[in-house]
Amino acid sequence: GEGRVVDFSVDGICLNDSIQLLNASQGDIASYAWDFGDGQSSALKNPVINYSTIGNYDISLQTTGTNGCVSAKTIAHTVYSVPVPDFNIDLPP
Repeated sequence: GEGRVVDFSVDGICLNDSIQLLNASQGDIASYAWDFGDGQSSALKNPVINYSTIGNYDISLQTTGTNGCVSAKTIAHTVYSVPVPDFNIDLPP
């Protein structure tokens, strides 16, 4: 075969964080097509995404080789809410 490998990892799990997608694909790749599972997409090699809603997203990367062959990989990724610190101080009367 042509030896193209589609692989990536996701760095970041918190809502409103900049979540870095680390593309580890190898081979003669002509283009990248990311689908972040929430309607957003990118053609960058290593995009950064911000999710505005917590939940589970299927992030997929599709690569097109210089020979026209298409390969894809999907990773299920969970975005968690950010804990909100809350406290109050009761002063004596």
